[in-house]
Amino acid sequence: MNHQRANTLRDAFQVCNVEPLEGADMERYYVDLSAVRKTSAIDSVSTILDFQEPAEFSTILFTGHQGCGKSTELKRIQKQWEEQYRVIYLEVNEETDINDARYIDLYLIVIKQVEFELFRFQTPQVTKDHAINETENTERIIDRLEPPEKQERIELLQRLLMEYKPTGHQATGENLRNCSNILHQLGIAYISKVEPIKARKYLEEAEKIANEFQDSTFYAEVLNTLGDSYGQERQFDTAIAYYQKSLSISQQLQNPRGEIAALFKLGSAYLNLRQFTQATTFYQQCLEIEQQIGDRYSQASIYHNLGIVAQELREFEEARRNYQQALAIKIEFGDRYSQAVTYHQLGIVAQNLREFEEARRNYQQALAICIEYGDRYNQAATYHQLGYVAQDLREFEEARRNYQQALAICIEYGDRYNQAKIYHQLGNVAQNLREFEEARRNYQQALAIDIEFGDRYSQASTYGQLGTLAEAEENYAEARVHLHTALEIYVEYKDEYRGAIAREALERLPE
Repeated sequence: MNHQRANTLRDAFQVCNVEPLEGADMERYYVDLSAVRKTSAIDSVSTILDFQEPAEFSTILFTGHQGCGKSTELKRIQKQWEEQYRVIYLEVNEETDINDARYIDLYLIVIKQVEFELFRFQTPQVTKDHAINETENTERIIDRLEPPEKQERIELLQRLLMEYKPTGHQATGENLRNCSNILHQLGIAYISKVEPIKARKYLEEAEKIANEFQDSTFYAEVLNTLGDSYGQERQFDTAIAYYQKSLSISQQLQNPRGEIAALFKLGSAYLNLRQFTQATTFYQQCLEIEQQIGDRYSQASIYHNLGIVAQELREFEEARRNYQQALAIKIEFGDRYSQAVTYHQLGIVAQNLREFEEARRNYQQALAICIEYGDRYNQAATYHQLGYVAQDLREFEEARRNYQQALAICIEYGDRYNQAKIYHQLGNVAQNLREFEEARRNYQQALAIDIEFGDRYSQASTYGQLGTLAEAEENYAEARVHLHTALEIYVEYKDEYRGAIAREALERLPE
């Protein structure tokens, strides 16, 4: 509020503000107009509240043109009665579009605000502080939570957000910093639920606050998480832009840990794009910085991902060496939970080398750790691979049971993208059992998901299987179309190994 007195009509117009008075402005600027306008409506509110019995309810409607003082009078009533009542003041236009509001929207807004006020009223400050501290390491543990627990975490974070930014108020100072942290944690939580669009709603607000505060370290962290939200939608070019921006900030700050975080995410984005040279470059840069600062523990994740790169290039012995190095570091530091994912990858290497019993032992070790730590979501990938081993051993019913278990978990957690590869393998099982219609349904389901997520490379293997299925049904024209599509994709992605398989399948088709 401008405290300078206006001396001209122009000045009066410039400083005129029709926003409701509150706080110190109420004492300074409020003018009692009871002598020249009726105040019976305002006075009657106090009368109603004074005589109202517990559990009795009243609904009172104030009307008037903009700037006539409705909200200011309501603020005065609030101040007068807040010692005897728990007064809840809310502004509907901040919660919904009043031009498109229905009565049920108003009910929900009231319920939300009442629930929040109960949280504020009943929760001691020490409990709120503990809740904030509990969320600080959310990124490290949220993926291990069951869906109901994740939702509980989100609801707690939303309550805390309302604590620091109540409806109708602007957060400032330390409250605004707390808001930005909570917004970031909400973004991470929604990413863990594979809801990237909801995640961005909070992350973009956190980004704006971090930028305003010029908190560059936190700003870089938020940019990384925004990149993760786009990566989850396989929009890797956009993700890379965020990671690059985060990396640049950390380099300017000479923050090696920030550099490592951004470089690792850049490596993973390029790995997903199957641009293995770029991925390796970023991972090696990570490794060099970690070795310089003496961070041996974090090197495990780099060796693990370098193993994935080698595996994708079918350099299986190199992949195994990297995984074993990662595993040794995890064992050295007692990180049993993280060992699961490396045992899983060692299983894939053994399976590719047709060491099926070794593969099964590694998968079972990974599965046991996930079960031990209550990580149901990551069990899906291992059940999938156990199904793959059973299929390689022509134990088709065992393979189907494992795939169906993996699929059930993905559906439970809303992970639609990873369902594609499971439908693909279920199609393969059905094809081996000569259940051709069931096979086709599963392949088409897999293909639809890969197209939905823009995963062109994964489409190739399903087109290849649809081609071999058509060949088995002696529909050679259809087989040729599907196999040719698969070959085109493999050539596009420079996958010579799988391209050669598709080419051989095409060549054996009769004219």
